[in-house]
Amino acid sequence: MCSGNFFIQEGAMATTAKISVTLDRSKMLNFNSSMYGPEFLERILEAVQSIAPESYQVQANFGSDIATVDVTTTEDVEEFPDITAIYAAIRETYEKWNHAVRQIDEEKLADLPFAKDQQLVKTEEHRGEGDASDRFVVIDIHYDDEGFIVYEIEKLDPAGKPIPDTREAVSLEHLEEIFKAAQ
Repeated sequence: MCSGNFFIQEGAMATTAKISVTLDRSKMLNFNSSMYGPEFLERILEAVQSIAPESYQVQANFGSDIATVDVTTTEDVEEFPDITAIYAAIRETYEKWNHAVRQIDEEKLADLPFAKDQQLVKTEEHRGEGDASDRFVVIDIHYDDEGFIVYEIEKLDPAGKPIPDTREAVSLEHLEEIFKAAQ
């Protein structure tokens, strides 16, 4: 997601320091890259500005997939930016933004054919694979890191309670092919 360089040049009059952090937006949830545009990068810039020492300037250059955040000074300084803190600020901003993006996408998940807590049974053509009374419940629905919808399902016992260690992650296509809503 990001990489960086730290450069210090000492001269007779001053010490110049520069940290350059490169963000590869193509590695950030490819399925929804439009959500990682200028507003997201402005938040990154603000986060880095909030922790950079006062004598430093923070600049950002935004490209289509690559963004660069530079923290520089040409003044004589003894205080250098903490690259660990800069990475931490970028990561925290990314995580908050990513959470917000996923919440927006959760609204889209509500329109899917199977819902959380819904009980499922295997279709007739798939009942040969296990007990004909196999019942499952949808435990969770989410996106994986590549943007595909993942259903987490768990097998139910005859009393309707989840059976431990039977949870599995399956695709929407798998559910539509093998299961139907329980009556």
